[in-house]
Amino acid sequence: MVSIHIAPDHPGPVYERCVRLAVTPSEASFDRFPVDSPYACDSPGASVRFLSDAAEVTVHISYPAKGSLPGHGSFNSTGVCLIDDRIEATFTRVCDGQHRQAVALKPGASGRAREFEMFLPVADPVRFNGLALHGGSGLAPCKKLPGPLYMAYGDSITQGFWASSAMTSYPSRTARAMGWQAINMGFGGRRAAASDGAALTARRPDVASILIGVNDCLGQVPLADFAANVAGILDALRDAHPALPVYLLTPLPVPGNWQGIERLEEYRQALRDLAAGRHDRHLYPVEGSALISEDPALYADGLHPNDLGFEQLARNLCALMAQNGLTFRRTSEDPAPPPF
Repeated sequence: MVSIHIAPDHPGPVYERCVRLAVTPSEASFDRFPVDSPYACDSPGASVRFLSDAAEVTVHISYPAKGSLPGHGSFNSTGVCLIDDRIEATFTRVCDGQHRQAVALKPGASGRAREFEMFLPVADPVRFNGLALHGGSGLAPCKKLPGPLYMAYGDSITQGFWASSAMTSYPSRTARAMGWQAINMGFGGRRAAASDGAALTARRPDVASILIGVNDCLGQVPLADFAANVAGILDALRDAHPALPVYLLTPLPVPGNWQGIERLEEYRQALRDLAAGRHDRHLYPVEGSALISEDPALYADGLHPNDLGFEQLARNLCALMAQNGLTFRRTSEDPAPPPF
């Protein structure tokens, strides 16, 4: 069987939902800098997509050594490969050191071009090192996916730390149900920072959401400082995009016994007061408790939602967005990832 090797800088692969991308003949790397976070090196929800009639495809990727990622204390290293919008394979880190992997996809000969897509992990900076196509005629032309750009800003809940993959986080589920493309700007451990507003506006989103406050509460950030930082983010978004729909979510319920979480309602109230005082008809305050219940079965650790929790959160967020005139592409009410 003849093999065709495709380098990362070949014009065939399309890089989707990336914040910052660097491509050379040997690798494509993804990150979300200049946000000052140890998790800015991750790109949850970004993907590599291509069309090919190959009977077999080998995707070459590499993981960095964990020791080369200072401050990156939590990892969710599972990536997902799809063929024609169905999950074909998953991959994950196999050791703490730097290493390469070859992910084998074997759809069989069909005589037609199929759509392949590799989603990067939630919290591990995987690099793409190219493809090997076995059988078939190579790559077919592939255009970037259409659809409005949804940007979700927040902390580890938005990044999707306890999701089974980036596809099951609430930003990915919401975007999929609405027919949008999601840019995930969630960073583990993040507190509200007014300086993040510039990074959010740079991508020119069509709709945005903000879910922040838990780490401010746990870190005992003064309420006035917290409100000022969120106001700075909103100011940056509004100055750049006067009519941008922005959904300001109060922190979700916390059914677990987390030390320091007792004052979380005060941070929720600070967001309510901030939204009320802005008189912004394109700013939509949303109660986190309206998006996900306090049922412990929906949470992985009493704070972070699991896949069931993210499903409920995304479904309810989609419904609220639809009430505000943001329309669905799909008729299904279930913003779920594709099936196996």
